Amino acid sequence: MLRLLSASFVLLAWTTVAGAQVPQADPSGVCNHFRTQWGELLISGSTDRLRAFLATVPPACRDLRSQIRRFIDQRTLVQQQEQAAREQAARELESRDQAAREAREQAARAEQLREEAARSTPYNLALLHPQVRTAVEQARAHEPRARRAAAQARDAAARAEAAAARARAGEGGHAVRHQENGDRYEGVYLDGRRADVGIYYYRPGVTQERFAGEFRNNFPGGFGVSTYRPGPANSSHALRIEGEWAESRSEGFGMTYWNGGNVFIGERRASLTSHGVMNYWDGGRFEGQFVGYQITGYGARWDPQGRVIDQGIYANGMLITPLAP
Repeated sequence: MLRLLSASFVLLAWTTVAGAQVPQADPSGVCNHFRTQWGELLISGSTDRLRAFLATVPPACRDLRSQIRRFIDQRTLVQQQEQAAREQAARELESRDQAAREAREQAARAEQLREEAARSTPYNLALLHPQVRTAVEQARAHEPRARRAAAQARDAAARAEAAAARARAGEGGHAVRHQENGDRYEGVYLDGRRADVGIYYYRPGVTQERFAGEFRNNFPGGFGVSTYRPGPANSSHALRIEGEWAESRSEGFGMTYWNGGNVFIGERRASLTSHGVMNYWDGGRFEGQFVGYQITGYGARWDPQGRVIDQGIYANGMLITPLAP
């Protein structure tokens, strides 16, 4: 647009000179003198200089004065059009810049809202590092199975209570057996061995108080409930374990209750990595990997509102490698 106007302006200037009327005889040569100066100022002179020059041209040079006046008017019009075009281009550029700024601000605000929503969503997996997220997902997947195992253990304990009552009543296939170390068994007793379901009572001074549930090969195995005596000898502070057992050990899925009010729900392996959820007495929780009951491996701790406290790699309950989403 600006180039077109400038080109038109130059063409107009030369047309004005070429098409000018030949003036009347100028014996003194005054008008020709001013006409020569006018030709020199025609292209390079500014509009203000042209106006100043016009004021010096004698009134007698009417044709030259008319030429200069028309040229100034045309140049002024072209300059006004060029200025208007520049202002319009500047306004359009500013409008585009403003639109771009608003778009960036809206995108930033939307991202902020998404982050705020993510932070406000309790136990949000999107806030976790990918490897931590995988461990937490496995822990959560284990939780329903652990609860089912605990329910089966409680059912087995109820059956064991009934079997113990029949044993005390002297019913066939059941027996009460006292061990030399002071322990006692009441329940199903076949071929000289503890079988099916029953209750095993541990002697005073032993941390474990009793086991009620299923027996395999004369030992607790299957589903059952074990209770523990509180006190200095109980280093783990566990009070009750409900779930799966193998050869007198808590091994597999279930729930464990501690003296302080914490509850573990998940899978327990004595020396292998497993996954579970530790619900703390204050409403917080840990989800991730364990070895035994020790938090070891990938996981995340949450506060009671479901916000991430920390996440990463743990060893014996301590965060050793923090990780970010």
